[in-house]
Amino acid sequence: MRCGSALVSSTDSIATLLEKCGAPAKKESRIEDVNQKTPSGVRKVGTTTIETWIYQLSGGAVPRVVVIVDGKIKSIETHL
Repeated sequence: MRCGSALVSSTDSIATLLEKCGAPAKKESRIEDVNQKTPSGVRKVGTTTIETWIYQLSGGAVPRVVVIVDGKIKSIETHL
């Protein structure tokens, strides 16, 4: 994802994302259970935090969606 003259990828840290692109226009967060299959069924083994950050870039560009899982950038997608 390009923010001005800076380029951000899914291998960058959140700090780098914020430094290069600033705060997102919108942020959503949810917590999901992490389950594991066992011989007797499925059991909860923890939780994961999933954040969705939406950037509306300048120049009428299509919004970009940054998905962050447990504090790490998982993907950067175009939001149509």
